[in-house]
Amino acid sequence: MFLGETAPENLTGEIKKYKPTHLVVIDAIDKKCKAGTIHLFDFYEHELASAGPSGTHNLPLGVLLKYLLGFIACRITLIGIQPGTLAFNKPPTPAVVRAAKRVASMLHGAITAI
Repeated sequence: MFLGETAPENLTGEIKKYKPTHLVVIDAIDKKCKAGTIHLFDFYEHELASAGPSGTHNLPLGVLLKYLLGFIACRITLIGIQPGTLAFNKPPTPAVVRAAKRVASMLHGAITAI
């Protein structure tokens, strides 16, 4: 597991060394819906793959993932959680915290079932 927080680009070297076949990225993704809504995307079908929008990271997520794909052949899945706010230095809302715990629980169940 790699925790990128606001600067996931700092982990590209470690990720490239690991050479994953699958990469699951969990991030706040604003789809203009209810806070805490969970979205599942195949990176190649998501607008991040072509647009590279700005967000809360130093480097846009789409740019970072396309960069990684230049070095490793892996499938990328995005799990997006609708943020309650994108304001700087604000804690996540209770709905977002619940969604994050739900995603963590589902991933834990999927991994331990392998």
